[in-house]
Amino acid sequence: MNAISIGALSIVLAALVYIWMRPRTTAARVGSLLLSSLGLLVVCSEPTVRLREQLVNSLPKYQLQPLASQLFDLIKAEHQKAVDEIRLRQQEEDDWFHKKFLLVGGLFSAFLIVVGVGAKPSASHGEKQLERLAISRVTASALALALVVALAIDMHVRRNIVVVQQLGLWIRHCVEAVLSPPIVPNAVAPTGGFLGWESFLRTQLPDAGMHSDELYNFFFYPHLHFLTWILYILYVSSLQIIFLTPEAAATERRLRQRRLSSFGFVLVHSSILAFAWAAHLYPRAIELKPFPVGETWLYGWAGAGVFAIPALCAAIAVYPYIRSGATGLRARERQQA
Repeated sequence: MNAISIGALSIVLAALVYIWMRPRTTAARVGSLLLSSLGLLVVCSEPTVRLREQLVNSLPKYQLQPLASQLFDLIKAEHQKAVDEIRLRQQEEDDWFHKKFLLVGGLFSAFLIVVGVGAKPSASHGEKQLERLAISRVTASALALALVVALAIDMHVRRNIVVVQQLGLWIRHCVEAVLSPPIVPNAVAPTGGFLGWESFLRTQLPDAGMHSDELYNFFFYPHLHFLTWILYILYVSSLQIIFLTPEAAATERRLRQRRLSSFGFVLVHSSILAFAWAAHLYPRAIELKPFPVGETWLYGWAGAGVFAIPALCAAIAVYPYIRSGATGLRARERQQA
Protein backbone atom coordinates (compact mmCIF):
# COMPACT_ATOMS: atom_id res chain seq x y z
CA MET A 1 0.00 0.00 0.00
CA ASN A 2 1.31 3.47 -0.86
CA ALA A 3 1.16 6.56 1.34
CA ILE A 4 -2.05 7.84 -0.29
CA SER A 5 -3.90 4.58 0.39
CA ILE A 6 -2.69 4.43 3.99
CA GLY A 7 -3.67 8.06 4.59
CA ALA A 8 -7.16 7.59 3.10
CA LEU A 9 -7.70 4.39 5.12
CA SER A 10 -6.64 6.14 8.33
CA ILE A 11 -9.09 8.99 7.74
CA VAL A 12 -11.94 6.56 7.05
CA LEU A 13 -11.21 4.51 10.18
CA ALA A 14 -10.99 7.64 12.34
CA ALA A 15 -14.30 8.89 10.95
CA LEU A 16 -15.99 5.53 11.57
CA VAL A 17 -14.77 5.47 15.18
CA TYR A 18 -16.12 8.98 15.76
CA ILE A 19 -19.49 8.09 14.23
CA TRP A 20 -19.79 5.04 16.46
CA MET A 21 -18.79 6.95 19.58
CA ARG A 22 -20.96 10.05 19.06
CA PRO A 23 -23.67 9.25 16.48
CA ARG A 24 -26.04 12.01 17.61
CA THR A 25 -23.71 14.90 16.82
CA THR A 26 -24.16 16.87 13.62
CA ALA A 27 -20.60 16.10 12.54
CA ALA A 28 -21.22 12.36 12.95
CA ARG A 29 -24.45 12.52 10.97
CA VAL A 30 -22.76 14.41 8.13
CA GLY A 31 -19.78 12.07 8.27
CA SER A 32 -22.03 9.02 8.15
CA LEU A 33 -23.85 10.40 5.12
CA LEU A 34 -20.57 11.25 3.34
CA LEU A 35 -18.85 7.94 4.09
CA SER A 36 -21.83 5.80 3.11
CA SER A 37 -22.43 7.72 -0.12
CA LEU A 38 -18.73 7.64 -1.01
CA GLY A 39 -18.68 3.92 -0.30
CA LEU A 40 -21.51 3.42 -2.77
CA LEU A 41 -19.70 5.66 -5.28
CA VAL A 42 -16.62 3.42 -5.13
CA VAL A 43 -18.78 0.30 -5.48
CA CYS A 44 -20.36 1.83 -8.61
CA SER A 45 -17.00 2.57 -10.24
CA GLU A 46 -15.68 0.42 -13.09
CA PRO A 47 -12.04 -0.70 -12.89
CA THR A 48 -9.65 -0.88 -15.82
CA VAL A 49 -9.58 -4.43 -17.19
CA ARG A 50 -7.16 -6.33 -19.42
CA LEU A 51 -6.33 -9.87 -20.48
CA ARG A 52 -3.83 -11.61 -18.25
CA GLU A 53 -0.32 -11.55 -19.63
CA GLN A 54 -0.10 -15.36 -19.94
CA LEU A 55 -3.13 -15.37 -22.24
CA VAL A 56 -1.92 -12.40 -24.33
CA ASN A 57 1.41 -14.14 -24.96
CA SER A 58 -0.35 -17.29 -26.19
CA LEU A 59 -2.61 -15.50 -28.69
CA PRO A 60 -1.78 -15.43 -32.42
CA LYS A 61 0.07 -12.36 -33.64
CA TYR A 62 0.19 -10.43 -36.90
CA GLN A 63 2.02 -12.19 -39.73
CA LEU A 64 3.40 -10.59 -42.88
CA GLN A 65 1.90 -13.14 -45.24
CA PRO A 66 -1.77 -12.45 -46.14
CA LEU A 67 -4.44 -14.54 -44.47
CA ALA A 68 -6.27 -17.23 -46.42
CA SER A 69 -9.59 -15.97 -47.75
CA GLN A 70 -11.58 -18.51 -45.74
CA LEU A 71 -9.86 -17.49 -42.51
CA PHE A 72 -10.36 -13.81 -43.31
CA ASP A 73 -14.07 -14.40 -43.96
CA LEU A 74 -14.36 -16.28 -40.67
CA ILE A 75 -12.69 -13.43 -38.75
CA LYS A 76 -14.95 -10.92 -40.47
CA ALA A 77 -18.09 -12.91 -39.63
CA GLU A 78 -17.05 -13.40 -35.98
CA HIS A 79 -16.22 -9.71 -35.69
CA GLN A 80 -19.66 -8.78 -36.98
CA LYS A 81 -21.27 -11.11 -34.44
CA ALA A 82 -19.34 -9.39 -31.66
CA VAL A 83 -20.33 -5.92 -32.92
CA ASP A 84 -24.01 -6.95 -33.10
CA GLU A 85 -23.83 -8.36 -29.57
CA ILE A 86 -22.30 -5.11 -28.27
CA ARG A 87 -25.07 -3.12 -29.95
CA LEU A 88 -27.73 -5.39 -28.41
CA ARG A 89 -26.19 -5.12 -24.94
CA GLN A 90 -26.06 -1.34 -25.13
CA GLN A 91 -29.71 -1.22 -26.16
CA GLU A 92 -30.57 -3.38 -23.14
CA GLU A 93 -28.66 -0.98 -20.89
CA ASP A 94 -30.80 1.91 -22.18
CA ASP A 95 -33.99 -0.10 -21.60
CA TRP A 96 -33.05 -0.90 -18.01
CA PHE A 97 -32.15 2.74 -17.41
CA HIS A 98 -35.59 3.82 -18.65
CA LYS A 99 -37.21 1.39 -16.22
CA LYS A 100 -35.28 2.97 -13.36
CA PHE A 101 -36.58 6.39 -14.41
CA LEU A 102 -40.12 5.02 -14.26
CA LEU A 103 -39.47 3.70 -10.75
CA VAL A 104 -38.15 7.03 -9.48
CA GLY A 105 -40.91 8.91 -11.28
CA GLY A 106 -43.54 6.74 -9.59
CA LEU A 107 -42.02 7.45 -6.18
CA PHE A 108 -41.96 11.18 -6.89
CA SER A 109 -45.61 11.11 -7.99
CA ALA A 110 -46.60 9.31 -4.80
CA PHE A 111 -44.66 11.88 -2.79
CA LEU A 112 -46.52 14.76 -4.46
CA ILE A 113 -49.86 13.08 -3.82
CA VAL A 114 -49.10 12.56 -0.11
CA VAL A 115 -47.83 16.12 0.35
CA GLY A 116 -50.98 17.40 -1.29
CA VAL A 117 -49.68 19.23 -4.34
CA GLY A 118 -52.61 20.38 -6.45
CA ALA A 119 -55.07 20.32 -3.57
CA LYS A 120 -56.29 23.33 -1.56
CA PRO A 121 -55.08 22.67 1.98
CA SER A 122 -54.12 25.21 4.61
CA ALA A 123 -50.89 27.13 4.22
CA SER A 124 -49.02 24.90 6.66
CA HIS A 125 -50.43 21.62 5.38
CA GLY A 126 -47.55 20.90 2.99
CA GLU A 127 -44.90 21.61 5.63
CA LYS A 128 -46.64 19.38 8.18
CA GLN A 129 -46.85 16.59 5.64
CA LEU A 130 -43.15 16.94 4.87
CA GLU A 131 -42.30 16.74 8.56
CA ARG A 132 -44.50 13.68 8.97
CA LEU A 133 -42.94 11.98 5.96
CA ALA A 134 -39.42 12.72 7.20
CA ILE A 135 -39.95 10.72 10.42
CA SER A 136 -42.22 8.10 8.87
CA ARG A 137 -40.99 4.51 8.74
CA VAL A 138 -43.20 4.06 5.71
CA THR A 139 -40.95 6.53 3.88
CA ALA A 140 -37.83 4.59 4.87
CA SER A 141 -39.43 1.28 3.88
CA ALA A 142 -40.51 2.67 0.50
CA LEU A 143 -37.01 4.03 -0.15
CA ALA A 144 -35.49 0.69 0.90
CA LEU A 145 -37.68 -1.24 -1.55
CA ALA A 146 -36.97 1.28 -4.32
CA LEU A 147 -33.24 0.94 -3.65
CA VAL A 148 -33.37 -2.86 -3.87
CA VAL A 149 -35.19 -2.66 -7.22
CA ALA A 150 -32.78 0.04 -8.49
CA LEU A 151 -29.78 -2.08 -7.47
CA ALA A 152 -31.27 -5.10 -9.23
CA ILE A 153 -31.58 -2.99 -12.39
CA ASP A 154 -27.99 -1.80 -11.92
CA MET A 155 -26.83 -5.42 -11.69
CA HIS A 156 -28.32 -6.13 -15.13
CA VAL A 157 -26.69 -3.00 -16.55
CA ARG A 158 -23.27 -3.86 -15.16
CA ARG A 159 -23.42 -7.51 -16.23
CA ASN A 160 -24.03 -6.22 -19.75
CA ILE A 161 -20.95 -3.99 -19.38
CA VAL A 162 -18.91 -7.01 -18.25
CA VAL A 163 -19.90 -8.87 -21.43
CA VAL A 164 -19.20 -5.81 -23.62
CA GLN A 165 -15.76 -5.40 -22.05
CA GLN A 166 -14.94 -9.03 -22.88
CA LEU A 167 -16.13 -8.58 -26.45
CA GLY A 168 -13.97 -5.47 -26.78
CA LEU A 169 -10.93 -7.31 -25.46
CA TRP A 170 -11.54 -10.14 -27.94
CA ILE A 171 -11.73 -7.67 -30.85
CA ARG A 172 -8.59 -5.93 -29.61
CA HIS A 173 -6.43 -9.05 -29.23
CA CYS A 174 -7.97 -11.61 -31.61
CA VAL A 175 -9.07 -9.46 -34.56
CA GLU A 176 -7.22 -6.13 -34.70
CA ALA A 177 -3.93 -7.60 -33.46
CA VAL A 178 -4.07 -10.33 -36.13
CA LEU A 179 -5.09 -8.14 -39.07
CA SER A 180 -2.79 -5.18 -38.42
CA PRO A 181 0.85 -4.85 -37.34
CA PRO A 182 1.47 -3.08 -34.04
CA ILE A 183 1.94 0.68 -34.12
CA VAL A 184 5.06 1.99 -32.38
CA PRO A 185 4.16 5.15 -30.39
CA ASN A 186 6.10 8.29 -31.39
CA ALA A 187 7.96 6.41 -34.10
CA VAL A 188 10.14 8.58 -36.37
CA ALA A 189 9.02 6.70 -39.48
CA PRO A 190 5.51 5.32 -40.08
CA THR A 191 5.23 1.65 -39.15
CA GLY A 192 2.39 0.96 -41.56
CA GLY A 193 0.03 -0.27 -38.85
CA PHE A 194 -3.67 0.47 -38.46
CA LEU A 195 -4.93 1.48 -35.02
CA GLY A 196 -8.32 -0.20 -34.62
CA TRP A 197 -11.10 1.23 -32.48
CA GLU A 198 -10.71 -1.17 -29.55
CA SER A 199 -6.94 -0.76 -29.71
CA PHE A 200 -7.40 3.01 -29.65
CA LEU A 201 -9.65 2.79 -26.57
CA ARG A 202 -7.00 0.71 -24.80
CA THR A 203 -3.87 2.51 -25.99
CA GLN A 204 -1.26 3.24 -23.34
CA LEU A 205 1.17 5.65 -25.01
CA PRO A 206 1.70 8.51 -25.43
CA ASP A 207 -1.53 8.99 -23.40
CA ALA A 208 -4.03 6.54 -21.99
CA GLY A 209 -7.24 5.83 -23.91
CA MET A 210 -10.75 5.59 -22.51
CA HIS A 211 -10.48 2.00 -21.26
CA SER A 212 -6.89 2.24 -20.04
CA ASP A 213 -7.15 5.53 -18.13
CA GLU A 214 -7.73 4.36 -14.53
CA LEU A 215 -8.82 7.73 -13.15
CA TYR A 216 -11.19 8.37 -16.04
CA ASN A 217 -12.74 4.91 -15.64
CA PHE A 218 -13.15 5.42 -11.91
CA PHE A 219 -15.30 8.53 -12.36
CA PHE A 220 -16.98 7.76 -15.70
CA TYR A 221 -19.23 4.81 -14.87
CA PRO A 222 -20.83 5.95 -11.57
CA HIS A 223 -23.08 8.35 -13.51
CA LEU A 224 -25.02 5.28 -14.69
CA HIS A 225 -26.09 4.80 -11.07
CA PHE A 226 -26.79 8.43 -10.22
CA LEU A 227 -30.46 7.82 -9.38
CA THR A 228 -29.55 4.88 -7.14
CA TRP A 229 -27.02 7.10 -5.38
CA ILE A 230 -29.65 9.81 -4.77
CA LEU A 231 -32.13 7.24 -3.43
CA TYR A 232 -29.45 5.93 -1.08
CA ILE A 233 -28.66 9.40 0.30
CA LEU A 234 -32.37 9.98 0.94
CA TYR A 235 -32.66 6.56 2.58
CA VAL A 236 -29.70 7.12 4.93
CA SER A 237 -31.01 10.58 5.86
CA SER A 238 -34.44 9.07 6.58
CA LEU A 239 -32.91 6.38 8.82
CA GLN A 240 -30.96 8.96 10.80
CA ILE A 241 -34.08 11.04 11.45
CA ILE A 242 -36.18 8.01 12.40
CA PHE A 243 -33.75 6.40 14.81
CA LEU A 244 -32.69 9.67 16.48
CA THR A 245 -36.27 10.86 17.06
CA PRO A 246 -37.28 10.12 20.70
CA GLU A 247 -40.09 7.62 21.15
CA ALA A 248 -43.07 8.62 23.28
CA ALA A 249 -43.68 5.03 24.38
CA ALA A 250 -42.22 1.61 23.71
CA THR A 251 -45.37 -0.07 22.42
CA GLU A 252 -45.44 -3.40 20.63
CA ARG A 253 -46.37 -1.62 17.40
CA ARG A 254 -43.32 0.64 17.65
CA LEU A 255 -41.11 -2.36 18.31
CA ARG A 256 -42.40 -4.01 15.12
CA GLN A 257 -41.78 -0.81 13.18
CA ARG A 258 -38.22 -0.64 14.49
CA ARG A 259 -37.63 -4.24 13.46
CA LEU A 260 -39.04 -3.50 10.01
CA SER A 261 -36.69 -0.53 9.58
CA SER A 262 -33.76 -2.67 10.75
CA PHE A 263 -34.73 -5.37 8.27
CA GLY A 264 -34.78 -2.72 5.52
CA PHE A 265 -31.24 -1.70 6.50
CA VAL A 266 -30.04 -5.31 6.20
CA LEU A 267 -31.87 -5.78 2.89
CA VAL A 268 -30.45 -2.61 1.32
CA HIS A 269 -26.84 -3.25 2.31
CA SER A 270 -27.04 -6.91 1.39
CA SER A 271 -28.20 -5.76 -2.06
CA ILE A 272 -25.24 -3.35 -2.25
CA LEU A 273 -22.89 -6.25 -1.44
CA ALA A 274 -24.54 -8.39 -4.12
CA PHE A 275 -24.21 -5.54 -6.62
CA ALA A 276 -20.52 -5.05 -5.73
CA TRP A 277 -19.93 -8.74 -6.47
CA ALA A 278 -21.98 -8.94 -9.68
CA ALA A 279 -20.66 -5.67 -11.15
CA HIS A 280 -16.98 -6.62 -10.85
CA LEU A 281 -16.85 -10.39 -11.33
CA TYR A 282 -14.91 -11.25 -14.50
CA PRO A 283 -13.62 -14.62 -15.78
CA ARG A 284 -10.18 -15.58 -14.51
CA ALA A 285 -8.65 -14.84 -17.92
CA ILE A 286 -9.24 -11.13 -17.22
CA GLU A 287 -7.61 -9.09 -14.50
CA LEU A 288 -8.71 -5.72 -13.17
CA LYS A 289 -7.18 -2.77 -11.37
CA PRO A 290 -9.62 -1.97 -8.54
CA PHE A 291 -8.43 1.53 -7.69
CA PRO A 292 -6.71 4.26 -9.76
CA VAL A 293 -3.76 4.43 -7.34
CA GLY A 294 -1.03 1.82 -7.08
CA GLU A 295 -0.24 -1.02 -9.47
CA THR A 296 -2.29 -3.82 -7.97
CA TRP A 297 -4.07 -6.07 -10.49
CA LEU A 298 -6.47 -8.77 -9.32
CA TYR A 299 -8.48 -11.48 -11.05
CA GLY A 300 -11.24 -13.92 -10.25
CA TRP A 301 -12.96 -13.74 -6.89
CA ALA A 302 -10.30 -11.42 -5.44
CA GLY A 303 -11.05 -8.80 -8.09
CA ALA A 304 -14.76 -8.76 -7.21
CA GLY A 305 -14.31 -9.31 -3.48
CA VAL A 306 -12.20 -6.19 -2.94
CA PHE A 307 -15.27 -4.07 -3.73
CA ALA A 308 -17.01 -5.58 -0.72
CA ILE A 309 -14.75 -3.36 1.43
CA PRO A 310 -16.38 -0.01 0.47
CA ALA A 311 -19.81 -1.69 0.60
CA LEU A 312 -19.14 -2.84 4.18
CA CYS A 313 -17.78 0.62 5.08
CA ALA A 314 -21.08 2.14 3.94
CA ALA A 315 -23.03 -0.28 6.15
CA ILE A 316 -20.73 0.31 9.14
CA ALA A 317 -21.14 4.09 8.76
CA VAL A 318 -24.94 3.78 8.93
CA TYR A 319 -25.32 1.02 11.53
CA PRO A 320 -24.70 3.24 14.63
CA TYR A 321 -28.10 4.83 14.02
CA ILE A 322 -29.82 1.44 14.00
CA ARG A 323 -28.03 0.61 17.25
CA SER A 324 -28.77 4.03 18.76
CA GLY A 325 -32.48 3.64 18.04
CA ALA A 326 -32.59 0.18 19.57
CA THR A 327 -30.73 1.40 22.68
CA GLY A 328 -33.15 4.30 23.12
CA LEU A 329 -36.17 2.03 22.79
CA ARG A 330 -34.83 -0.41 25.38
CA ALA A 331 -34.29 2.51 27.77
CA ARG A 332 -37.95 3.49 27.30
CA GLU A 333 -39.00 -0.08 28.07
CA ARG A 334 -37.04 -0.06 31.34
CA GLN A 335 -38.57 3.27 32.35
CA GLN A 336 -42.08 1.97 31.71
CA ALA A 337 -41.36 -1.23 33.63
